[in-house]
Amino acid sequence: MRWRAFSLLPWLALLLGSMTGVTAPLSENQLKAAFLYKFGSYVEWPPEAFANRHSPLVIGVVTDVEVANALQQLIHARRVDERPLRLLRLSEQDDFSGVHILYVPHNADVEFRLARTASEPMLTVTDKPQSELRPYYAIHFMIDSNRLRFDVDLDEARQRRLRVDARLLAIARRVHGAGA
Repeated sequence: MRWRAFSLLPWLALLLGSMTGVTAPLSENQLKAAFLYKFGSYVEWPPEAFANRHSPLVIGVVTDVEVANALQQLIHARRVDERPLRLLRLSEQDDFSGVHILYVPHNADVEFRLARTASEPMLTVTDKPQSELRPYYAIHFMIDSNRLRFDVDLDEARQRRLRVDARLLAIARRVHGAGA
């Protein structure tokens, strides 16, 4: 299982390198953007999460300009499962309804809003320290041995009516909940 996580890194470097035309080392923000983009290919939303089959997959980034900028460059003219991608730059006070993937950085305080959207089909992602995690996040980024890794909380994903592909679970550092 460990080799799969490492095999994803060259793919991410190639993807981001082709985006910028250079192969310089990737920043943590660029890696987070790449993961946010790729998560869309490994999560299944219920049909009612989209107005129709041509509706965009909406990725919301709360207050993190660097991740939003890297993601904007990355998703330009790309699709996930034939859906166009749309980036929303959000503040802590914005409404998160209609967002399919929501990234909340460690310094954002949105738990009250997340509690109100707990049943909406939204993949919630954060990099908050483990001690600050609340039950609202399906994916948690962290640095482990100088590498960006992530944990998956299947209970949170299932509560939000999302199906997480086994290929994504295979490269997660840890998988929590639902018989993991």
